[in-house]
Amino acid sequence: MSPPRQPSNFQAMTAVPSPMQDAAPARSRRSWGWIVLMALYSLLFAALAWWLDRRMLGVAREAYFGWFVLGNALPGIVFACLLTALTRRPGCSFLLVAILQALVYHASTLKMAVLNDPVGLQDLYFITSIDRSSFELLGQYIQHPWLAGLGALLAVALGVLLWRAEKPAFRALRTAQLLLGGVAIVLVYTMVASLPPWSSWYQRVSMRPSRFEAWPAILHGGLMSNLVYTHNKNMRTFQRVDATAVKQLLQQVPVQVTPVSSDAVQPDVVVVLSESLFDPTIMNGMENLPPTVPNVRAQIAAGHGGYMKVPTFGGGTIRTEFEVLTGMPMDAFPNATFPYVTLVRDRIPSLVSALKRHGYAAIAVHGNSGSFWNRQNAYQAIGFDRFITRKQFPRNAAHNGRWISDAVMTDVVLDQLRQARKPTMVLALSIETHGPYNDVKTTDRAARDAVQVPPKLNAEQALQLRNYLYHAHRADAQFERLLQALQARKRPTVLLFFGDHLPGLRDVFDTMGFHDGRPGPKQYVPWVMLRTDRPEATTIPHAEAWMLPGMLLHLAGVDDDRYFELTRSLSQRMSPETRTLPPALYRGLDAAAVARINGSFANIGAHAQHRQGAK
Repeated sequence: MSPPRQPSNFQAMTAVPSPMQDAAPARSRRSWGWIVLMALYSLLFAALAWWLDRRMLGVAREAYFGWFVLGNALPGIVFACLLTALTRRPGCSFLLVAILQALVYHASTLKMAVLNDPVGLQDLYFITSIDRSSFELLGQYIQHPWLAGLGALLAVALGVLLWRAEKPAFRALRTAQLLLGGVAIVLVYTMVASLPPWSSWYQRVSMRPSRFEAWPAILHGGLMSNLVYTHNKNMRTFQRVDATAVKQLLQQVPVQVTPVSSDAVQPDVVVVLSESLFDPTIMNGMENLPPTVPNVRAQIAAGHGGYMKVPTFGGGTIRTEFEVLTGMPMDAFPNATFPYVTLVRDRIPSLVSALKRHGYAAIAVHGNSGSFWNRQNAYQAIGFDRFITRKQFPRNAAHNGRWISDAVMTDVVLDQLRQARKPTMVLALSIETHGPYNDVKTTDRAARDAVQVPPKLNAEQALQLRNYLYHAHRADAQFERLLQALQARKRPTVLLFFGDHLPGLRDVFDTMGFHDGRPGPKQYVPWVMLRTDRPEATTIPHAEAWMLPGMLLHLAGVDDDRYFELTRSLSQRMSPETRTLPPALYRGLDAAAVARINGSFANIGAHAQHRQGAK
């Protein structure tokens, strides 16, 4: 048998390659192809994010255009890569992340328009606590909810179509998928743990933040970069008690507590937070129009209250609420945008706990959901016995405009006092005057349309201001009704009635301006404090929100809490010209507040008192 015939050189050169011989170069080309595609998607994503960022701030697209364009986009790119590793579809993954990021920018634009404050890291709380009340409240700010819903459905349909149309970029459970997924997971972990490269790139020197406002850091680095920077700062910040600063404050402001007599009269205590209440006469053009809050103004003129500084504007009720209930200034906790989320402990020393030590019952009333702002949990820590929310309000409770009326809230407060069998504190949070203020329909449309506003406003601004003035006037009327009912009772009552912040009427404020020339966030809100059986007792004319609980306890005859006596002593040192305290006292107070919430203020105060006694 002859040996097999060997192919000639020509035959070898012209032989058709086998499929196995072609597979490796083809896979290599596909790999490089989708890598280039991912890089292109990343660049387009970065450009879109920066355009949305500049549009949100209302600045030129090229403002601070530099390497942080990629830095601002990097968090989204990382999540898009992780999603790509899971789905093997880079187009769908980048599109989904781009849509979500666009929604964040849209929400931030709306928040800036209403509150003059962009989306912050703690706004993510709403994602983890969303419920019916959250949808109802936040949904009021969506002008065309049906269009928004239709847009969401179309986006889902488009996503499904793209998913079906886009072929996987690489094979499942192979090197490309595992490598991309592994890198993305490591980057997500290091971002959450605030490790390099995130802790190295997103620093103060590159972001140039401001202590008081978020927009400078966003201007320099972008919204997403600011969120990462804020997270890094929060992870590095450990709230330590500066005992030396507390002792120095107590040396400058000596505090004397007085035991409460067992036979002292115990008045009931009613605290009313009137949503968005302010005195519109502080605006230009309102001087010759009928007063909106005449009853509140009359009590202030009689010496029963004044105007106070609050830690928020246009929204963020719980910041003022926290200060009034605890006496702790928000400035002491710079990373706690939402105190009922960040600062909640098993026990929070408060006005409520100070009264409960003397046998008081404590009830909170609010015509909305108890879960909103995490109030349900926070109120337990603060010491309330019961929290009456919208579910416990009378069936078919009357609304005035969008929300349950202040008249219904007043009914509930008075009913709780009638049922009380011992001294009682009632906290009532109104909601009727809550925004938005562009609602055409109201309970009494004729009365709303009769409200006078300055002629310089355009039609939309005039509608918003009329709606606000209509509801604020009714809040003032309910204040007078509540006061008269309390004065008619046998048991004396200490009443505190205050506004939490100015309403979110940014366009109105920009058009009208204020008499003192300062912007809306720097304006003051009214407060009234009186005791029904001691009409001669008067208050200071200007205060800060954290001063009120100490002043209220003193008026109620409860002067045995060292911290609240400290805040009351500080209120008496406020300069009437500047309406502020010396900076050193503010620093000491911030340290005292941190010690108070951490449970060490009593020991530091006792030590300082012992040293003073030894001298």
